[in-house]
Order: sequence, then structure tokens, then C-alpha cells
Amino acid sequence: MRYLFIDLDNTIYSPEDIHFNHIKPFADFVYLLIENDLNVDRNDFYKNFISFSLGELFAHYKIDIESFKNQFPKNRFFKDELKISPFSGYKELKNLSFPMFLVTTGLKEFQEQKISSLGIKNDFLKIVIDDPVFNPIGKKKAFQNLLNEFNLNKKDVWVIGDNPHSEILAGKELGLNTVLLDKKGKQISQVTTLQSLSEAAKFIKNT
Repeated sequence: MRYLFIDLDNTIYSPEDIHFNHIKPFADFVYLLIENDLNVDRNDFYKNFISFSLGELFAHYKIDIESFKNQFPKNRFFKDELKISPFSGYKELKNLSFPMFLVTTGLKEFQEQKISSLGIKNDFLKIVIDDPVFNPIGKKKAFQNLLNEFNLNKKDVWVIGDNPHSEILAGKELGLNTVLLDKKGKQISQVTTLQSLSEAAKFIKNT
């Protein structure tokens, strides 16, 4: 039996499918926290907001997490309906019928909305959301917790994701099998790199 630890953003679906207007209220909130201190151009900030993870954004602009938490409004930012779909290869991965676990990093509210919109919630034995603001776990600790909770053998576990410095690194450090997804097929030493979930499904099935 194989077990799959799967990332969400850029792995199961493309964040490019999310219209910027959907996340603009949240982007504006973060921008207002740094505008006076750093004199940052709003358009430049928007570009970075789209391309950076939340953790990278906080580090780049030196945003204090405690200050952010204290000013974070209780009203929901992501009120509009989200319309996104999984990559076509996701169905092939699901059809392998291997137990799957979703491990994703981001604001819990937003990640849950993505999962709901994608219609994939019931595909996973467990979903772990590493919220870098309100519940920071880290991919390595999240993986280790799953290994312990479900008594999994490391040689049976496959990590699938797009970030060589996040889930892939965590998987390698724990001795798990890893598959890096890169549309351009960029090769990294000692890491299996494939271009799609469809390729990943075939590779894991035949390995």
C-alpha cells in the first residue's frame, strides 16, 4: 500500500485561476500595514502578493505576525464565490485508490474555501492546514504527525508538491519518497521531477 501526502496550491490546481479581485481585500489590508513604514508602491506589492507565499511575503516586508494578528478583522475577507477546478491529472491520482492526505500552507479560511470550491474534501483521510499566522505547524512537523497518527511506514509514503524548499525538502529530511511537480520539467539533484499529476500518478503506480 502507498500513502500520498499532497500539497494544494500549484499541485492540485492553479492559483492563476483565482481572479485577483477575490483576494484584493486581503491584499489591501496587508498593504495598509506596511504602507507608512516602507513607502511601498501598491502595484509592486500586488505583484509580490500574487507570487509570494504568505510566509515569504511577511519575511520580505518584515511584517510582525503578532501585530498582524492583533489587527486582523473578524469579518471574512473571502466572501465571493470561488470557481476553481483541479488539474485533469488529479482524477488519475485519485483513481489509484491510495489513501491520500492533504497538507497545505495558508490562511485557514482561504484554504478551506479553495478545498470546498474544488470539491475534494472527502477525498482525503485527513486535511492539515498549516496556517502561518494563527496555527503555524510547518510541513515537516505536519508530515511527522501524520506518520505517527496513522502508524505509516516511511518507505510507503509519497510526497507530491511543487515547492522544493517546502514539502519536498520536508519529505526528503524525513526519508519519504518525493515527487516534485514542475511544468517546465526543471531537474533538481536527487529529486524526481515530473511535469504533471498525470505523470506522477503513472510513476507512483509503477514504482
